[in-house]
Amino acid sequence: MMNISFAPCDVAHTTIVPLHMPSSGHEFADLHNGSSIAEILPLANLNFSQTTAKDISVPDETCLSTYTFVTIAGDDDTDMLRRLGANCAETILKRVEDCEIALNSGLVNEFEHHHDGTFSFFLGLFLGLYRQTKVTSMDDGSIPCISVALPHHSNVDRNAVKRACLIAEIVHFVRDLISAPPNILSPAGFERAVAEKAAAIPDLDIQVYNERQLTELGLRAFVAVGRASCEPSRMIVLRWKPEGEKPDLISLIGKAVTFDAGGLCIQPGKGMDEMKGDMAGGAIAVGAVLAAAITESKGNVSAYIGVAENVVGSNAFRPADVLTMCNGTTVEVTNTDAEGRLILADIMSWVSANSPPRAMIDIGTLTGTMLSALGNDIAGFFSNDRALSESLRASAHVAGEKVWEMPLDDCYLTHLKSESADLKHFSYEGPGAITAALFLREFAGSIPWIHMDIGSNGMNTRRTAESPGWASGAGVLTLLDLMRTEKPA
Repeated sequence: MMNISFAPCDVAHTTIVPLHMPSSGHEFADLHNGSSIAEILPLANLNFSQTTAKDISVPDETCLSTYTFVTIAGDDDTDMLRRLGANCAETILKRVEDCEIALNSGLVNEFEHHHDGTFSFFLGLFLGLYRQTKVTSMDDGSIPCISVALPHHSNVDRNAVKRACLIAEIVHFVRDLISAPPNILSPAGFERAVAEKAAAIPDLDIQVYNERQLTELGLRAFVAVGRASCEPSRMIVLRWKPEGEKPDLISLIGKAVTFDAGGLCIQPGKGMDEMKGDMAGGAIAVGAVLAAAITESKGNVSAYIGVAENVVGSNAFRPADVLTMCNGTTVEVTNTDAEGRLILADIMSWVSANSPPRAMIDIGTLTGTMLSALGNDIAGFFSNDRALSESLRASAHVAGEKVWEMPLDDCYLTHLKSESADLKHFSYEGPGAITAALFLREFAGSIPWIHMDIGSNGMNTRRTAESPGWASGAGVLTLLDLMRTEKPA
């Protein structure tokens, strides 16, 4: 993963100098090696009205030193620091040699001026250093070694740097899961990957329920989704319990369909390859609890992950089937490609009855209509609780991730009426994301609940300095902040 040290680099290297020019002007101090930024800057002819990365070679006493100035404009805040860190990472990954990041005292002062300033810069740096693990003998996914040089008589909060590194590595893990080929990340492969990661974190409990156990617990609709696959479905439960047997502050319910061919309502061939990412919700829920545990969050949290594969076979569930959910509600299946809500709803009703938390959040790549509504930068969410909605929005702002609350209006319940069961699970008419959320609400009971539909940004996202595209891992940081800021009872 990331190899970083706090010492000047003693081999040939490029020195990366991150600079921020706020509108009020700035004084740049000398670097650790005595080089004067004030003297070098005119040679670089930098334009501080935009984000740039510009190389300049400067002769010193022994050799020709190469500096890459990474500049950023904008407000003096933690978001700017995170973007500056990510821009440094983008510059580093374009090089093959080891690099040195030379911080000037003006920037270090900005770290100290802002709450979590150091954390924000290094989180942006570490998130941006991600390289997808590829199934190839030609690329080991390694990144250059990085040394961080501080100006004389300056320091940074090493604990904040460590925390940023730990959280970024969890996000990297989530991105790897979402990007993995479905023959490698099958339901069994997903279980192995999560179990291996969880085993490295002290006091994080993992429990796996197999198909027979799920059937005995009454989660028959969940089991029906994966019935046609040769890979049995399973539910993975991660529990972080620093408060012992107290109820969870938040329970996360994640959809992890490791490949979704659509079942008998089979998807078209073009674009079906993207359905390897239909487990993004489960991966993000796993990542959030892993991050809560590794940063020793104070409250109890859990993730319940429904892992299955939705394919075609002689034993596949069918349109017109009537399934009995865990809470006894009967549901008419109208489209086997709307399988995710069956998995989430069954787990939600089981958790509500057996381990009711203070709040419950389900997350999954549920509907394409969310992509049409919000594009692939913003996650949509629905809620039955105003205070929980406000908390999620506040956490998303802190995390630098975008969410938008969608309406949950009962006027669309008519689309879920069935002639043969208590409910239809899917309607070909009406607003698809809203009717999906209304269906799930039926299984939340009286618990404060949020449904996060990441059909918009769970996969196939655009490339940014922080993310290589396709799998951003968006949602992990928001949920982590929410779990860390909710107060234990």
